[in-house]
Formats: sequence, structure tokens, C-alpha cells
Amino acid sequence: MIDSDPVRTRRPLNSSKHEWFGILEDVPGHVAFNLDEVRERIRSAAARAGRDPGEVKLVAVSKTHPPDVLRAAMDAGVFVFGENKVQEAEKKVDQLGPGDIEWHLIGH
Repeated sequence: MIDSDPVRTRRPLNSSKHEWFGILEDVPGHVAFNLDEVRERIRSAAARAGRDPGEVKLVAVSKTHPPDVLRAAMDAGVFVFGENKVQEAEKKVDQLGPGDIEWHLIGH
């Protein structure tokens, strides 16, 4: 049986840029949906650890994702991104412009 519920059939954006699963028509909706799930997991983990979820910093890994996806994340309230290549980070900084974005270099 094929599930036709668009919310439950959405695929996460944590795949490579070549595996978009046909969701480009609603990138902002999918990013917001995935962020809601991540934030709920953070709240749940914080509760289990007896911590305030506000103490946890969400760093969205932006590597392999185009600037439009980052803009969708920013529209959903994310302003902290992680890149593992300086060259890619510089391109995205140039494309997204100055603002309240906090960048982190991640990886080795």
C-alpha cells in the first residue's frame, strides 16, 4: 500500500545533493518539517538528561546543500551552519550575504 499522506511520505534532507527524492518543489516545507523533528528530538534528549533544551545549540550541517536550502532553514529559524570546506563556506557566505549567520568549520 502506498501512503499518500504528504507529511508522512516526506524524505529527510540529510542525503547527498544527488538524492533529493523529488522534493525540490517544496524545499521550505521539507526543511521546516525536518527541523521540527530535529527540535523534538533535542527536547526529548534534553528532558531525558535533565537539561534545558535551550542550552543545546543546533548546528545545521550545510555541506552539499545549495544556498536555497540554507535560506529555507533560515526562514525556519536556523542561523548556525557547519561546513567542512572553507571554499564551500566562502561561496555560501557570499551568496547568502551578511547577516546573523554563525558559521562553524566541522570535520577533520
